[in-house]
Parts: sequence; structure tokens; C-alpha cells
Amino acid sequence: MCGCTVGPNYHRPSVEVPSSFKEAPPAGWKAATPNDAIAKGNWWEVFGDPKLNELESQAMVNNPPLQAAMARVAQARAQFRITRADLYPTVTLDPSALRERYSGARENPPGFVTTPYTDNTLNLPVDLNYEIDLWGRVRRATESARAQYQATEADYENILLTLKSDIAQNYLSLRYVDTDREILKGNIDLLEKALKLTQARHSGGVASGLDVSEAETLLATIQAQFVGLGVQRAQFEHALALLVGAPPGHRGIRALDGFCECTDWSRPRRVLSVAEPYGNKRWLSDRQHYPASQSFKRRLDGHGGRFAAALRRRASHG
Repeated sequence: MCGCTVGPNYHRPSVEVPSSFKEAPPAGWKAATPNDAIAKGNWWEVFGDPKLNELESQAMVNNPPLQAAMARVAQARAQFRITRADLYPTVTLDPSALRERYSGARENPPGFVTTPYTDNTLNLPVDLNYEIDLWGRVRRATESARAQYQATEADYENILLTLKSDIAQNYLSLRYVDTDREILKGNIDLLEKALKLTQARHSGGVASGLDVSEAETLLATIQAQFVGLGVQRAQFEHALALLVGAPPGHRGIRALDGFCECTDWSRPRRVLSVAEPYGNKRWLSDRQHYPASQSFKRRLDGHGGRFAAALRRRASHG
């Protein structure tokens, strides 16, 4: 039977790839091995920020694109099971039972004795249907449905990974803005004091009006930068609200007191490395299992299966 399957099997086209590039790879380089089945883990917990953890958890439940992707996975799974069911026999059972009571006062032809009685009727019809997949139409259709189901799962993992990354990127950008605003706020306080001092010097005839204008211009410039950063912060808040499935501007994210630790310049800030371990994995391992290539490959498998099934239908219709 397998030899009668219509249509060629899909094979990945061969592409000539150089064994090595002229540039030497960096230290610790590792070739990527895409695998969308592996769990990506809660890699954002390496930052140790409770608010970021809360936003990631909310997005997993309330993000509309992620929910739509989950629905598409369920739809593809159901379609695969429906298609695969054609490989097996179909058994139809439609039982029925009927109980009737006949009265003794009913009308009968002359000469018949009328007596009451009860009639019980039980029907148990069983139908068994099986289509022999002689030319492989059902098998090809099943292969296509399986590949589409796997591709949909890969798309879901891709959307999930992108969502987690977008939330972390927007949240960290918001915190960077908080850091800059805190620094600018301190600069504004110093410039306001400097302006007052310059105005006092001008009143005493020590400083000129040009010095006062320069101090005012410098203060206004820093204040404008402070306002611009406030606008950027609001944009990041709105983006985070959309990612977690909440209306923009519904609620803000409070700035963390002392987040930038800029009050103590003698202490170096902690810089996270992309290779810093979290649990028993590393960040780099997440990038090695990016599901986009798996989704594309399985969609090609699905197209090959549908093409073979179409050939079979065309052959059966002459």
C-alpha cells in the first residue's frame, strides 16, 4: 500500500553553504540548533524585578494576539484529528427503544378477542464503514494537517517569545528613562540655584545680563529634556498596557525610588551579561531555539502534503 501513495515526499532543497567564514568566530560561539519544542523558561527573572514579573504574568493571560494564537493551535489540532480519523473505520450506532400499551377497549374486527397488552420494541442498528486508502489520499492529507498543526505551534512559540521580549524591552527602557529623569531632576535643582546666584551677581553688578541669559537658556534646555523624557515614559507605559491587554493610560507604573542608584557614584552599577546563567540555562540558549525557521519548514511540509492530495483527487476524477 505504501508504494501506491500519490505524490513525492518533501525533501529540503540542498544549498551550498561554506564550511567556514573568513571572519573568526568570537569566543564561546555556538551554532544554533532551532527547536521550538524546548521550553524557553522565565528568563526575565534574572533581573529580579517584581513588577516585570507581574507584567509578564499578566500578558500570558490577557494578551489578545497570544490568545488568538492559542485558538489557532486548538483549531489546527482539531483539524488534524478530524483528518486523521479518516484512516480508521467509522462505526455508527443509533439505538432506540419503544414501549407501547394497548387498551382492552380498542376496536377490533368481529371475532377477535380484545385484551390489553404491552409491546416493547428495541432497535440496535450498527453501521461499519471503512474506506481503503489505496492511493494514499488520506495519508497525504494527514501529513499535511500534521505539518500545519506543528507550524501553528511554532507560530505560537514565536509570538510568545516576541511578547516576552517586547515587555522586557519596553519595561527596561521605561526604567532607563526613570534613571535619566532622576539625573536631570538633580541637574535642574542645581541650575535653578545657579540661576539665582547669577541673578544676585547681576544685581550686585558683578555679572552681566548675558550671563543671566545663558543661565536661563541652560535651565530651560534641561527642563525641556525633562519634559521630553516624560513623554517617552508615557509612551512606554501605553505600550506595556497594550502588551498586557489593558487600556492605554488605565494605570501607570510608579517610578522606583533610587532605581538608578545615582546617589552613590562611587559604587559601580551591576551590568548583566547575556551569558549570565539563570537556573541551569543561559540566555544564549534561548536564541538557539528560535521557532521561526521550524514554522517555515513545517509549512513547506504541509504544502507538499496538500499538493499530493490534490493530485490524488484529480486522478480519481479522470
